[in-house]
Amino acid sequence: MIADAMWDRIEPLMAGLVEGVAVRMAANHWPLVVDVHNDNRPDADHDCADLSQVAPAAPRAPT
Repeated sequence: MIADAMWDRIEPLMAGLVEGVAVRMAANHWPLVVDVHNDNRPDADHDCADLSQVAPAAPRAPT
């Protein structure tokens, strides 16, 4: 798939950009993008939603 091929090229560039920072939540309106991101970041929470229609919770510090 095109999305998978694109992500395979982008993900290594993004990984480790900021030491000690982890993806905790990701959201997108496109189900395929959410699925691919979930495959690559299973520890993050994922939401498929139109972000102009929802109010994501404010980020919290890890406990």
